[in-house]
Amino acid sequence: MSSLKKIKLLYVEDDEDTRAALAQFLKRLGIKVFMAKDGQEGIEVFKQVSPDIIIGDLILPTLSGVDMLKQIRAMDQEVKIIVTSTVNMIDIILNVVDLKIDHYILKPIDMEVLENRLNCLADEVVKKKEEGLSKLQLETLSNKRVLEDRIRKEFFNLLKCYQGRGARDIVVSVNGGNLEVSVFDGITAMEKTLLSQSGYTGFVEQFRYSFYRCIEKQFSDTIADITGMNGELSQIDINFKRKTDKLVFLLL
Repeated sequence: MSSLKKIKLLYVEDDEDTRAALAQFLKRLGIKVFMAKDGQEGIEVFKQVSPDIIIGDLILPTLSGVDMLKQIRAMDQEVKIIVTSTVNMIDIILNVVDLKIDHYILKPIDMEVLENRLNCLADEVVKKKEEGLSKLQLETLSNKRVLEDRIRKEFFNLLKCYQGRGARDIVVSVNGGNLEVSVFDGITAMEKTLLSQSGYTGFVEQFRYSFYRCIEKQFSDTIADITGMNGELSQIDINFKRKTDKLVFLLL
């Protein structure tokens, strides 16, 4: 069953036509949708239904979207938040950068982009709900291979989600206070094309380094969910000759 069918979503939008159209789209995806027309109603519905994901505009009547999200984040640090906005709202967006916003989508909303992001967030939500080992400390686990395999599968899914393809293989090894992840043949088709031409090796290497840094939080959250320990990305090694990326996390 799709993870989307296992979540609850709150959609806050003051424009009636926009709200109705997007709600219909979300329901077709199998999502249980709750709606609110302004920030104050958004908070009331949030308290009633405890949604897993919120999609909200920043410009709302009665109570602004910014203030609504601040109050919601004060009540719940885990709920996923997607902000819808227009290009000229950068000053307002800066007011919510500290609220753990999971994604920004420009209006008019690209439904394909929204669906892809919702799938990723729903998978994260469902995984955390079903995670049987999320609070266990590493040293209490009787089977280290089970732990490593769970992390390997989640890392594979993360790569597939964020770059459009997984890797040929991923090997995870826990050694003392370190967690090492080796990604084999994980580069994209575009990167392979650039590497086939002279002069682009340094560019692709920097791009992959930046890519891992951009999703560092998702990696760390996965490690924390499974082991109960924080994972701090301390080392990134890119080796194109061996077609291997090596990531080292400190377990704290």
